[in-house]
Order: sequence, then C-alpha cells, then structure tokens
Amino acid sequence: NKEGFFNYSSLEMTPEIGDIFKVQMIKRGDNSFYEIVTAEKMPDNTSVPAIKTFSGQIKIHPRGFGFVDNIFIQPDLVDKQKFKDKDKVFGRAILSYNKHRKTWGWKCFEIEKDNAPF
Repeated sequence: NKEGFFNYSSLEMTPEIGDIFKVQMIKRGDNSFYEIVTAEKMPDNTSVPAIKTFSGQIKIHPRGFGFVDNIFIQPDLVDKQKFKDKDKVFGRAILSYNKHRKTWGWKCFEIEKDNAPF
C-alpha cells in the first residue's frame, strides 16, 4: 500500500514497464523514506490493480497520440504500429500520474492490432 520511487541499481535488476515485483522495505528516518531490501520478480500474469488489459477501437488525435476509452496511447506506439483511426487493438496499461493535470490515469505500455472481426 505504498507508492513512490526507489533506486534499484543496488538490487542488480533491470525492470521494464509492466514488470511486477514483490518487495521487502525498511523505513529509514522520519521522512517516510523506505529502502528496498529484497525484490522478487513476479510472473507476468500476476494480477495487480495498477495494471490492466484492454481492447477496443483506437481514436487517433491529429497530434499523433491516441485513446482506447480512457487509456492514453503515446505517439511513438501509434507510429510504431502504424495504427489508423478506429483500428481494433488490444494491450496492457499501467496506472500513471499525469504531472500536467495532477491526476492519475491509464497509460498504455503494450499494444497490438487485433485482426479478429468485430
């Protein structure tokens, strides 16, 4: 039930967006700073509230980014997959903080075109 950032270089791991870890933390000092003592990578199919799967039609904005319902698709992912407006897609999204709007929302980190008929 904690959220935040930590330096993982001392733990000899290279996490990627979407990786899930079970961690053991120790509180250091009075300023709510925690140190990660151990981190164990969990299986890819581990269910957590901060990651969800999605599917639907992508809506491409003229600026190059897209949305599937309320999930933000970065321009580089739209470009890489050469998506067109209303393509059927599926993927995974992660809960992400939008610094400009100061709100939490969903951001895609894996996406593919769904060639199955509607």
